[in-house]
Parts: sequence; C-alpha cells; structure tokens
Amino acid sequence: MTPRLLETIRRWLPRRRADAAVELTQWAAARHCSCKVRPDGAGVLIESTAPDDAWRLEWGPSQRSYIVGAELRLRAALGADETLQFVVLTRPLMQALETEIFEQYTEDLRTRADTATPDEMRWLVLYPKLTPTELGVLRDHFGAAGHPKAALMDWLAGELSDALAMAATGWLRAGTPLALVVQRGRLTLRTPMPQPQAAACDDALALFRVALREARAVHARWAATGASNASGA
Repeated sequence: MTPRLLETIRRWLPRRRADAAVELTQWAAARHCSCKVRPDGAGVLIESTAPDDAWRLEWGPSQRSYIVGAELRLRAALGADETLQFVVLTRPLMQALETEIFEQYTEDLRTRADTATPDEMRWLVLYPKLTPTELGVLRDHFGAAGHPKAALMDWLAGELSDALAMAATGWLRAGTPLALVVQRGRLTLRTPMPQPQAAACDDALALFRVALREARAVHARWAATGASNASGA
C-alpha cells in the first residue's frame, strides 16, 4: 500500500474506521493479498490467491441474524463435491439457534423456515448432532451437526479438535459466537468483529486454515470411498 493511499483513507474516513481500514490493508499487504475497502469504511475484502493458500476474508455488516453488528467471514473452496454438509457452533450459539428453529419449525411456519432460515440453522433439525461423547474434549465449548455423520466426526478428529479447543480457551472469548460451515463445496467461518483488528484476523485465519486443510482431507477420503459410505451417516 502506497503512502498516498494510506493518507487518502485517513482523510476521507472517520478516524476509527480509517485506522481500522489502514490496519487491515497493511495486514493484507504483508501477506501479499489484495485488499479493497468500502468508500465508507464499513467493509473490507481481502483475498489470497496463492495456489496452496487461497481464501477470502471479509469484514462488514453481518449476513446472519445470530451475529449482531459487524462480522468476520472467511471462505474457501473445498472441491466440486457438495455432499458434505457440516456445522460446528459454539455451544451457547447452538443452544440459542436450536430454541429459535424449533419454535419456527411448526406446520404453520414450515414454508417460511425452509425459505428464510440459513442452512446451518435448519441442519440442527434435519441432521444428527454429535453426542458429548463423540465431541470429546470439545463437548463443553462446541456442538456439531451434519451429514454424513461419520465424515463430520472424521473432520473433528485430530488437528481441528485441537485447534478448536485452543481457540475456546484462548482468543475465542466465552459466549462469543463462532460458526464453521461446510456446504456447497466450500468452508465458511463466521464470528463477530465490531472493528477489524489484525491480531483477531490472525487468530481466526489460523483456525480457518486448519479447518480447511482437514475438510479437504475428509472431502478427498469421502470422494474416494463414494456413496457406499452413506450408511455411516
């Protein structure tokens, strides 16, 4: 980022937004990523196109009702196979969404729930949830649901379980919503972020990279075994 562009951001945006935008643009430049800032400073888009590390980071208004205010979103493609459908949520968020979706999911409201409710919420009704025993060390902090269940358990084994447990006792403050969603051949992470901060982006990106690597590994294993494993759902 050039000094002239930095000065332009600072001149035209309110001080707090300008400082946040500059912090993220510098963060992106240090990682050789492209960065775009909304003219009003209310949104930032950063993209990495490295062959072995492609992802998109967005900060801006929340796209989900369960996150109030601004959110951080991270997205990356897994592959062409769209059969894997997983959601991992912080436990307080999962409990709140279960209450909401079960209240909606009556015969009178079924059509509205199906068309207006995000997939990750409906899956809490449609797909099996992991038991506390199946969640292991994550049981106190997270919940998970998805299809096929065996593939979901495979995803949460090993390094991703360790990364989530570390986040829960570190940068992810108690009660802070976090959603990891695998659907339509891509992985998405969502969490609140009132103002964009480089350190918080580092933490979220580190977790996202582990989740992405493990999801791609599960995707490859599942694609190799094919539909014959569907009975393990």
